[in-house]
Amino acid sequence: LLYIGKVGSVDSVMLVDLRPGGSRRSLRDEGIASQMRAALKPDGRSFVASVPAQDRWQLTQIDVRGGPPIEIASDARYPLTPHWSADGNHIYFAEPDENEIFHVFRVPATGGEPERVSPLSWNWGEPT
Repeated sequence: LLYIGKVGSVDSVMLVDLRPGGSRRSLRDEGIASQMRAALKPDGRSFVASVPAQDRWQLTQIDVRGGPPIEIASDARYPLTPHWSADGNHIYFAEPDENEIFHVFRVPATGGEPERVSPLSWNWGEPT
């Protein structure tokens, strides 16, 4: 299980093994990141998170075993709520435009230029 938790005065991306006797460890710590979101890759080997970076947020992929973080969408200024594609080849995120209207973008998991995508249909599961 991957979640954001408060450890003292630091916001941390935590990885928890829910099996009996499982461990809990911090994968990334940030001073002010209460709105940070993280998503575990389908293979469980890395996660992507929107992390604070000076005057913007940065979409970053981080290996759960360590290693240098990889910036995924360098042109994005506020990439929020990242999510992996089922095959782990793309990362989806929302980002507001200059009118504060959110749009969905897709970027290759290896990084690159974000591409704006539109849902083909909406299924809310209930009448709206």
